[in-house]
Amino acid sequence: MTTKAVYLSVSGKEEQVEFSSEDNADDILDTFRSVAETGPNDILKLLNKEGFYIQISPNTPQNTPEDRYKLEVVARVWGDEIPEHTKRQWENIEKRLSTLENLVLYQTTMPKCVEEILTKMNNVKNKNIGYLSWLGLYKDLPKAKTVVPLWDRYKKKDETVKQSMIDKFKKITQSQFSSSVSDYLKEPSFDNWQWDEAEMMLLLQSMFIELDILSKFGITLSALQTWLCEVYLHYFDVPFHNFKHCFMVAQMMYCLIWHLELCSLLAEEEILTLLVSAICHDLEHSGFNNIYHVNAHTILARTYNDRSPLENHHCDVAFRILEKTDLLKNLSPQQYTIVRQGIIRCILSTDMAKHNNILHDFETALVNFDIDKKEHRMQLMSMLIKVADISNELRPPTVAEPWLDCLLNEFFAQSDTEKLEGLPVTSFMDRDTHVKSRSQVHFIANVLMPLVKALCQCFPKAMNLLAPAESALSYYENQFQEYEQNMKKNPTKKTQS
Repeated sequence: MTTKAVYLSVSGKEEQVEFSSEDNADDILDTFRSVAETGPNDILKLLNKEGFYIQISPNTPQNTPEDRYKLEVVARVWGDEIPEHTKRQWENIEKRLSTLENLVLYQTTMPKCVEEILTKMNNVKNKNIGYLSWLGLYKDLPKAKTVVPLWDRYKKKDETVKQSMIDKFKKITQSQFSSSVSDYLKEPSFDNWQWDEAEMMLLLQSMFIELDILSKFGITLSALQTWLCEVYLHYFDVPFHNFKHCFMVAQMMYCLIWHLELCSLLAEEEILTLLVSAICHDLEHSGFNNIYHVNAHTILARTYNDRSPLENHHCDVAFRILEKTDLLKNLSPQQYTIVRQGIIRCILSTDMAKHNNILHDFETALVNFDIDKKEHRMQLMSMLIKVADISNELRPPTVAEPWLDCLLNEFFAQSDTEKLEGLPVTSFMDRDTHVKSRSQVHFIANVLMPLVKALCQCFPKAMNLLAPAESALSYYENQFQEYEQNMKKNPTKKTQS
């Protein structure tokens, strides 16, 4: 067993931690906690010399005494700083609520007379069934077969894993991020790979708090947390369209809201719409696109008559969760109508089959764009969620490339299934013919860049987003040139995926 040494700087002190890659992740984290002298629910990250956060895990890269990581507490539990008298008040309120709950349960017990009537009715019913069966006039109906919904067939992640993340989130819900993390969350360079899903839920919570959404719409913190947990449970463990993707789309939307100063341009309801839409835009995604659903005549395609089946389903699930958790219960009817219509429009806009039409309509509107016009604002919101949805190449390569691998894994799984089921194979998903560099050049040059450039015409500040995409385009163009040269030398051999 090889021991790994990690050299740290903790509050100006030099420390060293040793562990094996085979050690338990929780045990390793506890070791770092003891070095930092921090609480069990505080969030720790390592910061390298380049200023990038690194997650603490068995795979944490080894360093040297000259390249020490800075060990930071990036989020502390608020409860540790709550005055003693406030804690006592909370405990008193909890006791009173518990007493009230017990009283309600006691008073709503079924009266004895009703219980007796119900028993007599069941006895009569059973006797009648017995007589009819004896006469041959009644037969027990066979139990209906349990139909497993389409989306249930894609739940691959162990429910205990998801529950453990929710349990962790509930332990850290009162944590407050450091100012450096709060600022970092507003940047397109944010690296999701250094944060687990419970921490992502906490980061999403902080977005609502930073934008003052809770107080503006009468949303309680507990309602927000319940909603986030439900949203998390309704993202499946598919390679790409999972909860982490949902987080990254929401994070880019949050970034756009701050960098483009949208709070001063859009209504409060529209800001709420953008963030909720980004979080909900791929709920219960099966890992198979609309083309597959339509060709395979799945229940989703039949339900929505082949029209954006996935996006319509995402909308349906989004509103079922919103209704279940009462997140928007304090909105006025007028506010709710605005938010509902906006969410539907935003989520349906993420159907890539509508990409060209949405872009064309926005470019047409740019000739006389007026932010005070409702239709122009709606078009802008569609553009914003589209940019956020396909924003991976607007990020650093260390963030973008793993996402591309996840997407290709999902694509290849679909094309493999299409071949097995005798369906038309989606050409750009076929692992036998796909060329990664060629595909990326086409996507960045013909899909992503025109979208962002159109947004830049409305918001010149958005020009900063283009640099990573331009760099990625140059990189993949060089890769594709090498591929073509190698193919000329050896046409029968595929040299690049």
